[in-house]
Amino acid sequence: CQVTLFEEKHRLGGTLARAVPPFRLPDEVVESECALLARVGVEVRTGIRIGRDIPLEQLARGYDAVFLATGATLPVEAAQARGQEGVEYALDFLARARETPVSAEGTVLVVGGGDVALEDALYLSNICEKVYLIHRRDGLRGAKMLQQKIKETENIEFLPFYEVQEICGDGKVEKVILKQNQTGETRNLELSGIFIAIGMDPQNEAAQGLVDLDATGYIVAGEDCRTSHSGIYAAGDIRTKQLRQVVTAVADGATAISSIEQDSNC
Repeated sequence: CQVTLFEEKHRLGGTLARAVPPFRLPDEVVESECALLARVGVEVRTGIRIGRDIPLEQLARGYDAVFLATGATLPVEAAQARGQEGVEYALDFLARARETPVSAEGTVLVVGGGDVALEDALYLSNICEKVYLIHRRDGLRGAKMLQQKIKETENIEFLPFYEVQEICGDGKVEKVILKQNQTGETRNLELSGIFIAIGMDPQNEAAQGLVDLDATGYIVAGEDCRTSHSGIYAAGDIRTKQLRQVVTAVADGATAISSIEQDSNC
């Protein structure tokens, strides 16, 4: 079968290439995998966003099978934080850090308990004097390896059961008021930056109106990765699933290929 890969960015690799720190995944590993695509004859078309530049319906008509792996990203929310200097989304920060040197200093706060939050805290611990890491629950959800590194890093302080109540500052972050959700206690921290790593928005623009979505916007697809539309398959963070990690996305890819082979002439 002839395979065509559409990628919104001008560089292949997705989140693995743009946001996962090199200490977890060396650049040469991702580059090697991307180079393999050309060697096996995959046609790669970058700078194209499905749903914006090419309708998914057009692809469904023109190809025997369409495999969606558009993923999920951190949402642009919290109106108070928008445009305020010193507030960043953690995944965006990690992505910039992969492309160009970034600066941060003083005391900063990372909000979240998953892999992105922990990776962000570890990265910031190398360039900031103090890093606070807060999560609304009592424990972190990220990989055990990352949790252990957090515990071993002296200038990272983990505060469980805390949430951001208010961001204070005149145009830029100067202070944050935290609330302990078990006791109601508040705590003020003077900061120079806040890095948000909570919540995910499915990148479902292409699929809307064509395949079934669940109440939160993820594509409804079972473990076989088949969607409600014949010939369209969804894998990775974009589909309904319990765990969203690199390893489960890779497993989805293998499963989707099996389903495509069963359903088509490939």
